[in-house]
Amino acid sequence: MKCKSCVWFNKKYQICTRGWAGKSEKCPFYTPVPGAENVDKSVLQAKWKRLTHVVEWVANNASVLKCVGCSMPLSAAGWVLRWYPHPDGLKLEDFDEPMWVYVECCKCGYGNALWKLVKQLEAGR
Repeated sequence: MKCKSCVWFNKKYQICTRGWAGKSEKCPFYTPVPGAENVDKSVLQAKWKRLTHVVEWVANNASVLKCVGCSMPLSAAGWVLRWYPHPDGLKLEDFDEPMWVYVECCKCGYGNALWKLVKQLEAGR
């Protein structure tokens, strides 16, 4: 897979280091995503200890969560949970190293970062 904003290709993990949705830090057009620094990672870490917890959270909220790429509810578009090693990822009991976990929309292929979905849910309530 390639970064949608550029064509940088990470051969080791087959995914852009910022996720399918973002630009890679090696990309000359890279700009940090606003809002990421406002997410308290410790809250997410406490909420999700295993991948199954993340799956349950997404499944329980899929009808109100919308894909950032196509704005379709994840329940209607369909979704797949994906992950890869990342130093800023979640420390889950299922893995030895931190994993960047994201929800891929089956309709448009956009990789919705968990923090974006959490912010979306918080804003809607």
